[in-house]
Amino acid sequence: MNCYYHPEIEASVQCHLCHHQLCDKCHDAEYPGHCYSCALQYRNGSIRLKGEVHHENRSGMIRKIIGWYEIIGGIVGVLITIGLMLRLSVLNNLVVTMISLIFVALYLMSCLAGFLLLQDKKSGYSLSMIVQAFQFPQFVFQGIAYTFIAGSQFTVQWMQGIDTVFKTKIGLFSEFNFYIQLDSNVTLIGINFVPIVIISILIKQLKLRTKKVRRDLTSEVT
Repeated sequence: MNCYYHPEIEASVQCHLCHHQLCDKCHDAEYPGHCYSCALQYRNGSIRLKGEVHHENRSGMIRKIIGWYEIIGGIVGVLITIGLMLRLSVLNNLVVTMISLIFVALYLMSCLAGFLLLQDKKSGYSLSMIVQAFQFPQFVFQGIAYTFIAGSQFTVQWMQGIDTVFKTKIGLFSEFNFYIQLDSNVTLIGINFVPIVIISILIKQLKLRTKKVRRDLTSEVT
């Protein structure tokens, strides 16, 4: 079959939307498989490309899963932290109490980030990435230990003490750890890959959201 716009030239592709046969000169380079007319309408926001609705629905489902993951992880973390405070009677120690309250605040931040993410707020993406960034490092160095998990972990750890070992740690519950023990000779460096994966997903989701907002604004202007 020949090109719809150039009948003397053999077609090489069919537009996915209008189904016109197109030659190499007539399909849009930015949106392969679409003619210039359909691509222009897409840029103006009057139509949507094939498969885009399904892609946006899938993107929204992923966003909601991450949102609920952060909310549940935050709630579990708050309950665990408060339970430890009451069980260990740390309220009598001001420093330990302040440290515990800081972690409670981080868990509440996780809940807020998840809630904003469910609402598809731009601030939800930013806050979620901040909360996740707190979770990927784990360390014990010069007697100072730090761990913060609001959800789950798949951590690769390198530990040096009497022996030097590599190990992995898998957990499905929120946890935190912070202490100062200056006479400790143990050094540990760990990387939790779960928040790294979540951050990469959120970056992609935010790019898709920004693209959709711009397209909607263009549609309103035109």
